[in-house]
Amino acid sequence: MRMNEFDRAAWNSFAGCESWSGERQTLPLIGEGRFENGQRYCLVLDRTGGCLMIENDLVNDFGVMRISA
Repeated sequence: MRMNEFDRAAWNSFAGCESWSGERQTLPLIGEGRFENGQRYCLVLDRTGGCLMIENDLVNDFGVMRISA
């Protein structure tokens, strides 16, 4: 899976994400892929941790799986 810095579409989809701070403000990262069973997923990493959305998973309707930092 390749991770990319946020663009405008990612900010619109994950508006609550936060950039990392420092000398150069680093944007959150987003990546998409497929599990071995063919299900697609989206992983977002930011200063507060990350979240994982899995295609057709009911958890997505209630705020996705949160990965805390």
